[in-house]
Amino acid sequence: MRKLNTLLTGIFAGIVLPAVIFVLLYYAKFSSLRFIEFPKQMLMGTLLPLVLSWCILPNLLLFFIFNWTDWLKAAKGVLASTVVITLMLFGLKVIYSLI
Repeated sequence: MRKLNTLLTGIFAGIVLPAVIFVLLYYAKFSSLRFIEFPKQMLMGTLLPLVLSWCILPNLLLFFIFNWTDWLKAAKGVLASTVVITLMLFGLKVIYSLI
């Protein structure tokens, strides 16, 4: 199990977990839309920053799990992917505030 403690594992987990949360949010809240139209509707409205915020929140829990189990390299990967997604979220909020 120790060989899974890599930066790549953390980045992969930090990207896959928000994607899974995205799908779960769709089925829980927005299932009236077709799944293919869901991202288009998010881009049209101001829903995308809200959904992205909810998607990156579980990365905090994943980061702490990796940190508590002393998988520090994987925790760095989760942190790196969270920072990238958060910067994308910040950019989207700036763009939406200008529109």
